[in-house]
Amino acid sequence: MAELAARAQVTEHKMEEVAEAVSSHDTDLQDLREQLRLLEETNEDLSNRTRRNNILVRGLPESVSTELLLDTLTSVFQTLLLTATAADLLMD
Repeated sequence: MAELAARAQVTEHKMEEVAEAVSSHDTDLQDLREQLRLLEETNEDLSNRTRRNNILVRGLPESVSTELLLDTLTSVFQTLLLTATAADLLMD
């Protein structure tokens, strides 16, 4: 009978250790999820910042040479914006 009680006590102790480990892992998992969320937000922010000064112009023919690109874009934007002058459009 004493042997059975000792085995039960060992089993209970092991169960407590497992429960503590699971609780610790749950806490770690929550922390990691929060870190991942923050990293995803930071990545999205940085990604958006890299595109901030870029513009994609659809419908511009591929045949426009690099040398004529600035003049062509200025003409397109002046047509679309009506009141914009070449001085209003800052392009690098």
